[in-house]
Amino acid sequence: MRKNDRRRGLRIVLWLLTLPMFFIASMAGSLLEVMGRMINEAVDVLDSAINE
Repeated sequence: MRKNDRRRGLRIVLWLLTLPMFFIASMAGSLLEVMGRMINEAVDVLDSAINE
């Protein structure tokens, strides 16, 4: 009985840890996407400035 309870507790803890990890991962992904867009825009601006 005790072993199963401990395993169940570990499973709950793992679930609680993985949920915020998914949230942080999605946040980081969107941040990287925004940063990539900003970098692309900056590169475009630099290219147009150099070409002109």
